Amino acid sequence: MRTLGLISLAMMVCLATGCSTVAKMGLKTMQGVKTHAIEIDAIPVTTLDPYQTLTVGSVTTDVGPICPVSLVSEVNSQLIEACNERLEDVFSGGDKSMTIDVVCRFYKKKSLIGKEGRLDLLVTMLDTSTRQQIGRFYVEGITESPLHTGEDSMAKGLAKGVAKHLKKLKEGDSDEEEDDEKNEDTDDDSHGDKSDDKDS
Repeated sequence: MRTLGLISLAMMVCLATGCSTVAKMGLKTMQGVKTHAIEIDAIPVTTLDPYQTLTVGSVTTDVGPICPVSLVSEVNSQLIEACNERLEDVFSGGDKSMTIDVVCRFYKKKSLIGKEGRLDLLVTMLDTSTRQQIGRFYVEGITESPLHTGEDSMAKGLAKGVAKHLKKLKEGDSDEEEDDEKNEDTDDDSHGDKSDDKDS
């Protein structure tokens, strides 16, 4: 909290003295991963009403050189965690089950200085018993924060975006204000990927 307070104070001082570039960098550092969900197959608002259970199915990629195995594994772990933590109230358990299969379509690691990081996921919703497709949506995630440079923080941000969109679909909420969601993770799990000798 003290660190955040000092950052905020420094930003206000810079703004007051014309240091707009420094202030913008500070805002980007604190912002986290932003996600944007795009409906591919529009579904009626009541489509998910019968489903009481949600399962994370296969998490794969069809662009292996772009999305490495370590990233796919991280996305799988973070999706399971996010769905368990964020969707328990809308998928509380029951006989009718829905599965989500996820394909990692694009990944670009954020450099410490310069270009943004990006991760895109294609999510397919399926009836677990029949494997009949219910619908699909695409989630784009970007970050300009130097604290979110690795696979683990990008995967965590995208998993939260997927869970939030699933919740809106389940609740029949067609409002798209969740687009450009800011997943602000300023704790110690958002400082890069696991290969950078850090704790996730």
